[in-house]
Amino acid sequence: MHLSFSKFKNSITSELARLERSRQGLSDRPFDAERVHKMRVSTRRLREAFIFLRKALDYEKAQKIIKKLKRLTRALGACRSLDVSVKILSKEFPNESKSLKQFLTSELKNQRTKKERKLLKVLNKKE
Repeated sequence: MHLSFSKFKNSITSELARLERSRQGLSDRPFDAERVHKMRVSTRRLREAFIFLRKALDYEKAQKIIKKLKRLTRALGACRSLDVSVKILSKEFPNESKSLKQFLTSELKNQRTKKERKLLKVLNKKE
């Protein structure tokens, strides 16, 4: 498969725009699981693109970008994992006791809140 440079550039530009839209929305609604998911996907795609391009770009600048994207991807991944756990708990265990499900859901949401604070710190970090 042959991918032209202009298509590759457009793809990166598109992912950067998608990432920025998600970041802005996430600052307003940090509990939005779908935004977290979309943003995580964008950071992974961008990281792979910069890994691919780092020899053609300023290597050190590319490495810094990759490092920032990796940190952001990890923070998003922690939130995403908890979002998925809450979803699985509610869908896959319909016959479990209501009080047990409420307790577990509450615990997962408390963990999510802590991870979300870390995510917001990563998002707001100025480098």
